[in-house]
Amino acid sequence: MVWRSRTEGFMKRITSLSLRVVGTMVAAAIVVLGMPTPPASAAPLDHVTITASTPSHVEGNSGTTSVSFAIVYTGNPTAFSIDWATADGTATAGSDYIAASGTVSFNGTGPDKTKTATVLINGDATAETNETFTVNISNPQPATGIVIDTPSATQTIMDDDSSASFSIGDVSAAEGNVGSSTFSFAVTKTGTTAFTTSVDFATADGTATVADGDFAATSGTLSFLPGDTSKTVDVTVYGDTKHEADETFTVDLSGAVNATISDNQGLGTITNDDQVPDISVDDQTVAEGNSPTTTPMTFNVTLSNPSDQTVTVGYTTNDGTATIADGDYVAASGTVTFLADETAKTVDVTVNGDDTTEPDEALTLDLSNATNANILDGSGLGTVTNDDPIPDVSVDDQSITEGNAGTSTLTFNVTLSHASSDTVTVDYTTNDGTATTADG
Repeated sequence: MVWRSRTEGFMKRITSLSLRVVGTMVAAAIVVLGMPTPPASAAPLDHVTITASTPSHVEGNSGTTSVSFAIVYTGNPTAFSIDWATADGTATAGSDYIAASGTVSFNGTGPDKTKTATVLINGDATAETNETFTVNISNPQPATGIVIDTPSATQTIMDDDSSASFSIGDVSAAEGNVGSSTFSFAVTKTGTTAFTTSVDFATADGTATVADGDFAATSGTLSFLPGDTSKTVDVTVYGDTKHEADETFTVDLSGAVNATISDNQGLGTITNDDQVPDISVDDQTVAEGNSPTTTPMTFNVTLSNPSDQTVTVGYTTNDGTATIADGDYVAASGTVTFLADETAKTVDVTVNGDDTTEPDEALTLDLSNATNANILDGSGLGTVTNDDPIPDVSVDDQSITEGNAGTSTLTFNVTLSHASSDTVTVDYTTNDGTATTADG
């Protein structure tokens, strides 16, 4: 038999029933066994963390400044409290900071998820290393259902009194023509040398750039142990043969630990050691060809070495034994322009073909008015070689009627196979055939 208790609100099972008569009443004895109650589901856990709001804090020179720690929980709205307390690390309570402790309580409402613990930092004027202490959380109440995910947070007290100071020197050197050289920048620590200190470094482009192959980028950290006063930063500089202005880059210091930086930039000057380029024009030889064809005579104009500047030079043709008046070539003049890093250009002169036998002839291509360069060889000799054979001499045949009296003239034509620039001579004489001078 099962029945529900009105006062207890859950089901009861009647396990036995006995009756007896007392006068006119019947008394019943009932033995009741409670029904098993289903087990409740496990309560969700609440998670608590603590973090330093500003993990690194500069101490100052006097008085106190405060740092705060956020104590945060996530989970169901649950009312509970938790203790917090400071603990020494390399920082000591009393001299470096003021010991503190307390209890924070969460009221269990949704918005009440974050509490703050505050600790005072003592300022001083003593040079020392950076120091740390922690704030720990513990003893949640009630203890069940609360999980501490991060039991402590570390606070760093940054020293601002060290007299140690870093500086970096400048370097200036010639680049060289090939291979590489090393620029060594001296990084010096002055003042307090009792602590381990460090400083970061990195190269930066100036007019010298990594992209142009002037130097190799580098960066890193220099560590100074107690007593160390000097280190070097080595930068690889690449040589070339380009004439250019002096170029610069920098090595920059940053991120000093337990020290300050008095000079944060070292200037690297790569001095040019390449001469102003020399300009030259070469000699050329071409066969003239036959009329009416033309042939280009191509002169090569070159620089002895590249330049980072624009180089120009004027040119013009001049008669030699080949002349414009004789139609041997076409006059040419103008300006050759070399842009930065260019070292070779060409100038074309048109040579006119002919069918005249003549000696080889010559003209010149002459350079003048160079800018950002010197003229080393300013005259190119152009030779026009004759390609026409020596002419052939021929005499033709003639006939004539003698007539009955007197004399008549028999005219022979003597010709050349083609024209010549030279005077051509040939001897002639008559000889008897069936006609004889003896017969008159």
